[in-house]
Amino acid sequence: MLRSMTGFGVGSAAFGRGTLTLELRSVNSRFAEVRVRAGRDLSEHAAYLEQIAKGRIVRGRLDITARLDEAAQHVPELDRRRAISALRELQTLRDELGLVGEVPLTMLTAVPELFRTGFSVDLDSARAALQSALQNALHSLEQMRVTEGGSLHEVLIEHLERVQLLTHEIDSLTQSYADRNRARLRERATRYIESLSVRVDRARLEQELVLLAMHGDILEELNRLSSHCGQFVSMLEQPAAVGRKLDFLLQEMAREVNTIGSKSTDVEIAFRVVELKSEIDRMREQVQNVE
Repeated sequence: MLRSMTGFGVGSAAFGRGTLTLELRSVNSRFAEVRVRAGRDLSEHAAYLEQIAKGRIVRGRLDITARLDEAAQHVPELDRRRAISALRELQTLRDELGLVGEVPLTMLTAVPELFRTGFSVDLDSARAALQSALQNALHSLEQMRVTEGGSLHEVLIEHLERVQLLTHEIDSLTQSYADRNRARLRERATRYIESLSVRVDRARLEQELVLLAMHGDILEELNRLSSHCGQFVSMLEQPAAVGRKLDFLLQEMAREVNTIGSKSTDVEIAFRVVELKSEIDRMREQVQNVE
């Protein structure tokens, strides 16, 4: 089953007195990457979310955004012991400096970490809610990636059928091309020998002509190209992530087509080589989105 690397998913779960919501966005990437964006209240759980998500994706960049509704956001609590201690220290400093008047409570606002933030739920409950929301979001994301993968599958099959058709046409032209190529080489060799007015070993000449003709033989490249097409179809049906394998196979297909183009001087074959290159390039663009 082909899966796209592009998708979007949302999941939520009860968290304390409110709701935790996770949004997942995935795009194509050569490797598996996870980035978590969470507010201050959730920042301590970012690494936990990243760890779980990395175990679920094979390829692509996944952005996770975590947010809480107002009911789940914890009201900051005053650290009373810290506040009383800070106030006493300020009063002592006032007395030492010989100042008069009360120490205003507004001075306490400058004391760092005077208010504690965090959740009233314990760590295990928090992790359970995070995991539940993430699983829901991943399921939603997976459904979209599978749907997109189905579309990619159809597009790739269409291009592959075109590649197979062009390969078959080139194969049909190969035999007549080989005969014409040998005849053209023999004609050129004969004219050249006659212009030199020298005696030539005909057996050796025929041998050299055969070697030249073999240099232009593209049968092996066509066979390998057809084999690659068959492998491509098989990979499309595999349940595992095959994006990198497909990309590598398309590189090999492009290499065979380039060799065919360099060996052949036939105009009809050259035209189809150009078409083949275009189809393979389109396939490589699509495969960049396959997981």
